[in-house]
Parts: sequence; C-alpha cells; structure tokens
Amino acid sequence: MNLQENQGEYGAKTNYFNEESATGYEKRPHYTGPLGKFRKYRERKAISKTLDFIEDKSTILDCPCGNGRWFNLLSKKAKFIIGQDISPGMIKIAKENTQDISIKTDITLGDAEKLSLNNHSVDYVFSFALMKHLPETIKLKVMSEFSTVSKKGIICSFALFNKLSYVLWKIRNRNPESYPIWKSDLTEIAKRFGLKIISVKRLTPFIGLECVIYFQKNENFDSK
Repeated sequence: MNLQENQGEYGAKTNYFNEESATGYEKRPHYTGPLGKFRKYRERKAISKTLDFIEDKSTILDCPCGNGRWFNLLSKKAKFIIGQDISPGMIKIAKENTQDISIKTDITLGDAEKLSLNNHSVDYVFSFALMKHLPETIKLKVMSEFSTVSKKGIICSFALFNKLSYVLWKIRNRNPESYPIWKSDLTEIAKRFGLKIISVKRLTPFIGLECVIYFQKNENFDSK
C-alpha cells in the first residue's frame, strides 16, 4: 500500500466547524432532490443491515457523530451512545437531536485522530462518511484509535475501488480530497489493527465507491 504523506489539515476536519455550516449539512445538493433521497435510503439500508451483526444493548461510540443523524438508528442496538465530533457546530445540533432518544447519551467534542476514551471502553465504534475524506496516513491513525477504544468491533464506511468504479472515478473525479482505496489495502489495514472484515455492503452496486463495513475485533489484540 502506497501511503500518501499528507499529515496536514484536510477539508473534512474544518468544513463544518461553525454552526451555520453544520446546520446546512443535510441541505446540500448531495442530500436533496430525488437523487439525494435515494442516497439517504441506500445509506440507511446498508447501515441497518450492518447493525444486525452487533449485539443488542451495546455501548457505541459514534465518531464523528456530526449532527446526530444516526442516533435513532443506533439506539435500536445500543444502551449507551457516546457521540464525538471535532465541530462545535455539529455538537450543538447533535445534542438537540438526542431529545427523542430514550437511552443514555454523552455528546462531547472529540477528535477521531486522538480519542479521549480509555482502551476497550466501548463495545463498538460507528463511523460514517469520514474515511473517504482522509489521506491514507490519517486513515491509519484513526483506525488505530477506533481499534484501541473498541472491544468487539467497528462499523465504518470506506470508499472502495472495484475495477469498474476505479475507471469511472478516474474519468469523473474532481475532488482533490477524495481518497478511495482497494479492498486489498483495507484488508491490510484491518490485519494491522487486529480486525477481520466480516461484511462489506456497497451503497450503489457495481459503480458506487462508498461501502459500509463491519470489522470484528480480536479481543486479545492491543494496538498500543
């Protein structure tokens, strides 16, 4: 795996930092109109199916939790949700979105690159729509953190190439902060942090990049 040496700031870390940009997150063209509604449907379907792999009444870290849009879905499997995000704007909105959640929640500022939780302090980590924005070296740093704080597994989305999606990505990609990887690279990352890939659900079959993945944790593995 050829890792890019970009250790600096990247857009996903700062794009939604203030409350105004956080409020407009789901008003972007990405989530509006017929295509946006279909995207939301595919996301929810893939995440729901992947959550079937985890145990009921679990403690779950949602990082970055964003505006808390997955709290309702996670609460069906959790007894306690910890939500962390680097954006104060997102955290403010996420706290408001816990009002309809019947389980205990703890919503705080947090950086996925340096989590403030103890080792093995949650059963599972949930992370959606982050990894595709991270340079490769940052991916490793974040996966190390997720592996360290989790006891049982990680549900995380990645942008994964296949032969067709790679060709299409090369033709149409205009985003300098898009970092898809091959599944062989993801398998290497998983092994490095004591994880085994159990399930890969591609949001859009064949041509889509984003996948929701369940990694099972080797309970005897300690990444630090």
